Amino acid sequence: MTKTYLKYRSRVIITSGLIVFCWVGLSVRLFQIQIIDGEELRLKGHNQSMIQKPLKAVRGNIFDRDNAAFTRNIIHYSFGVHPALIDNKEEFAEWISTSIDGNKDKYLKKLNSSRSFEYLERNLQRKHCEKLLINKPQGLIVERDSRRYYPHGNLASQVLGFVDLDDKGIAGIEQKFNSYLAGKPGWIVRQMSGRGYSMYKTNLPQKTPVDGASIQLTIDLD
Repeated sequence: MTKTYLKYRSRVIITSGLIVFCWVGLSVRLFQIQIIDGEELRLKGHNQSMIQKPLKAVRGNIFDRDNAAFTRNIIHYSFGVHPALIDNKEEFAEWISTSIDGNKDKYLKKLNSSRSFEYLERNLQRKHCEKLLINKPQGLIVERDSRRYYPHGNLASQVLGFVDLDDKGIAGIEQKFNSYLAGKPGWIVRQMSGRGYSMYKTNLPQKTPVDGASIQLTIDLD
């Protein structure tokens, strides 16, 4: 053996041993992740990608003894998309503009946005978006909301009371019978992608909201 070989022999042995040790350790870890803990980790990752989104119930109305309405709910819809998930943006923009008589160029600009989410239209009443609700294209996200409206202004306001920004009764009949008027909110489970996009699937669990019940008073609106 040469002097050079003897000089570096111990270093070669130590280095080789470390490489083998690291390789064995990595193999053991991969075996643990893929075989032993694989199912548990897959289930954990799947659960972390799921979110539960609330679905708001429509509040019940208050009527006088002749069924004249003291209150109304203005139900409106907002429409949004994840631009990166829309393949044929030209066709999508055409579909939206035709359905609600909107501006195709405006929708196309939003569909070409670099943002992860864009609203195409907000706060439309059903009569203005009926066609779109019936024939909703793949990838369109629909949000429904409602706002309390008192068509007669302050008439009988001390009796009726009013609601806050979350549609919760905080005075008068609105407060006293809030649990009756409010209904039961629902929820829907959405799966999120690694980039934060909602992956809409029809087989995920959901609970339909139960709209609130209405109340008829003995007083006369007139």
